[in-house]
Amino acid sequence: MPEQTAGEKIFPATPHKRAEARKKGSVARSMDLSGAVVFLGMVITLRVVCTNGSFPFIWSGEIQQAFAFNPHPFGLDLETVRHWQLQGVLWFFGSILPVLGVAYAVALASNIAQVGMVVSLEAAAPDWSRVSPAEGLKRLFSMRGTAELLKGIFKVFLIGWICWYEVSSSLQQIIEAASAPFSIFLATIGEVIWAIAIRVAVLLTVIAVADYAFQKSQFEKMMRMSREDMRQEVKQQDGDPLMKRKIRQKQRELAKNRMMHDVPKADVVITNPTHFAVALKYDAKTMTAPKVVAKGQDEVALQIKLLAKESGVPLVENRPLAQALFHTVKLGKEVPSSLFRAVAEVLAFIYRTHGKRNN
Repeated sequence: MPEQTAGEKIFPATPHKRAEARKKGSVARSMDLSGAVVFLGMVITLRVVCTNGSFPFIWSGEIQQAFAFNPHPFGLDLETVRHWQLQGVLWFFGSILPVLGVAYAVALASNIAQVGMVVSLEAAAPDWSRVSPAEGLKRLFSMRGTAELLKGIFKVFLIGWICWYEVSSSLQQIIEAASAPFSIFLATIGEVIWAIAIRVAVLLTVIAVADYAFQKSQFEKMMRMSREDMRQEVKQQDGDPLMKRKIRQKQRELAKNRMMHDVPKADVVITNPTHFAVALKYDAKTMTAPKVVAKGQDEVALQIKLLAKESGVPLVENRPLAQALFHTVKLGKEVPSSLFRAVAEVLAFIYRTHGKRNN
């Protein structure tokens, strides 16, 4: 079994990549399928709405009236023109509008069936490469353009063969119907047109379905991902580790600055004396127990002690208490009951020797 390289695209697209592609309007679809289904729907609709079961009888009455209507030029009045205008409007709404309505509904349904409801502002944005002659030539002579050209030639050949076959098969009937009454001639021509139209519509639909299957396969192949692609996607979704470290570092710096701002307000700083420093503040009116307003280790502890000295905050060396406060009490939290007695003794000593600080 050959070894797979890291850049080889062998994995199917993730839901995230598919969603991003849909936002850009990149979906698997066949324009031929929509056109073929619309044409098939229109042909069937025309057949259904035709009267007397003949394909062009939807227009037969109007055609016969048009041939029969030959008034003398001086006898054509405004009332006659209005009558023919009204007949034309009624003919359009009664005959053509239903066919157009079916065509629109079928087109909408076929597109939804292929790609669902996709609204992409990016795809609707102007793209000047589409009207560029150079880009147009590239698309024309690309593999995709060549395949589309060959497919078009194949369809034209098949449609031409269907037309030739149906007309040649019905040629004798058409000749005989030419000398018959107009309605019979029209019915004969209508059946030939129906035979051609339904066969062409079915043929185009079959070709379009095969084209959609091919487009779907090509789209899935284009959307494949490599291991590196998947790693990059995970990084984008979860965040760049380096960026996350920088954010955490910035948060720590901000927290440290806020902490240092509270050191001058403390009542006492309890030290290790070199490794730990914990600043405490107590207000009997607002607190139930002393609160840790700043704490640090090594360099941060040294900064707390220096700032405390500058601000006149008393420093008390008590190694066990400093370590216990540093390890067990979070910044901004009150001293637990287990340490309250030891802390109270320190505060009482400070208040006796230095007095209560007013901050």
